Amino acid sequence: MNAPRKLNIAYISDPRLSRERAYIALRAIHAMRHVASVQIIRGDLLEEEILQALSKQNFQLVLAPWYRYQIWSRIEALYGLTRTSGPTVAGYFADQVLPYELEKPEYQRFILLDLARLQTPESATLVKALMNDTTRSGLRPLLGSPTPLYTENWVSGAGLGFRIDTLLGLPEIANSPVWSTRTNALRICLSALWSLIFDEGPGKVETLTGNSALKTAKAYFQVGANAECLGMRLCYALPGLKSKDAIAKFWPAKNSPTAPAQLLRHYADLLRVHVDPDTSEVEIVISFYPSAPAEKESTEMHTFWIEPLAGAVVSEKPFLLPSAEQPLLKPFVTHNELILGAVEKVNELKTQIQERDDTIRELRAGGVGMSRTPERATPPPDAESLLEAFQERFFDARFKLRQFQHELNRMTREGAKPAEIFKLKKEMNQLTTRQKAWISKIADTLERYRQEKLEAKTATPGAGQAPVRAGVRVQPESGDADELEMECKPSPKSGSNSGSDSGSGSGTGSGRF
Repeated sequence: MNAPRKLNIAYISDPRLSRERAYIALRAIHAMRHVASVQIIRGDLLEEEILQALSKQNFQLVLAPWYRYQIWSRIEALYGLTRTSGPTVAGYFADQVLPYELEKPEYQRFILLDLARLQTPESATLVKALMNDTTRSGLRPLLGSPTPLYTENWVSGAGLGFRIDTLLGLPEIANSPVWSTRTNALRICLSALWSLIFDEGPGKVETLTGNSALKTAKAYFQVGANAECLGMRLCYALPGLKSKDAIAKFWPAKNSPTAPAQLLRHYADLLRVHVDPDTSEVEIVISFYPSAPAEKESTEMHTFWIEPLAGAVVSEKPFLLPSAEQPLLKPFVTHNELILGAVEKVNELKTQIQERDDTIRELRAGGVGMSRTPERATPPPDAESLLEAFQERFFDARFKLRQFQHELNRMTREGAKPAEIFKLKKEMNQLTTRQKAWISKIADTLERYRQEKLEAKTATPGAGQAPVRAGVRVQPESGDADELEMECKPSPKSGSNSGSDSGSGSGTGSGRF
């Protein structure tokens, strides 16, 4: 079997770079040697001499220093100024480049790669994507094949706020220590993409008129993330748009720094725009990397990639939705799913309130506060009854926890879905929390019961004391502790009625009323 043909890369060195910077730029090129043949051309040659070197061999990619790339128009013309596929000529920079140092190109493509701040695997991925027509578009070449993509058709019926919450809540973003720190940039870029459609693009007329009959899909949105890259893709049609118009729209502009196109260029590590000259279909891709050049050096130039591309070479067709034929496409959770999640949360809170109400009723089961007529109320339960009820519930909870643990082990062995395992663990945590609350309640009840018994025992009169009950004073006679003399006085509450009882005994005496 024949080995696949290696592609050819022509790398024109930059004589302005220091040795360290030149080595940094070459690392990404050398990383491509296993899939391409790299030829390094001296950067101090004239354009005519470089043209002769390029004409001797078929190169799929030519990389030139950014300042030479802007003025060498003959190299671009060698492969065709109006081409929509085939070899690519791109510029690169491995040092600080500010936006005002660049001149807006007159032709319809401009590709500038950042080889200074991107890590070697990140820049090598971009170089590899430039070498082949089938890998120039879409998110797969940037993310990798196994990465799932969340997709959605954008219409003007739903709001942007739900989509921002959904984007930041994706597990690949919320659970990542890298992407969770760039939520501000993600929020701004998603808002800018939305504004390109409904403030400046094909959805603007529908938004202004509010015509519900026109609420069809205006754009196609995709987002995907893994440990190496986070990318967003927006596809839509804008009649009459050309590649030169896209360059003018996204080119650095000091007068409108808050325009959606300028926000994308400012906050994204990579901005790529493809325009199909036949259908005026636009594909905008922004990506973020762990090296975060846009966050560390926000005022400098980042990877900027705009060119015309024929629709026939686009490998990832827009407006594809999740299906059996597209297993790696997942629905991007939108308004309806968020409402269902809110309803589930409300139902969960209602269940908790109902459980607390049931607990209150059980604690009042002895009759305290349950009957409006005091004569029909039964006495509250004693400590023994509370302990028996608590013991029954406690062992029932322990049995349920053990069942949950067996079920969790079974689901882990069978490879259940993470959502099912999370739901079971959530029920276990709720039951454990309820069990701890029972222990705390019964401990407080026993402590109050002990205090009441102690107070009752302290209030019981002993020998040598003279308790007073209903106006009766019991006073031991001096000199003889075995004989008591009861002196009765009328009770102030009973008026003229008075009663007296007497009792005697050996050792001590007491009066009970």
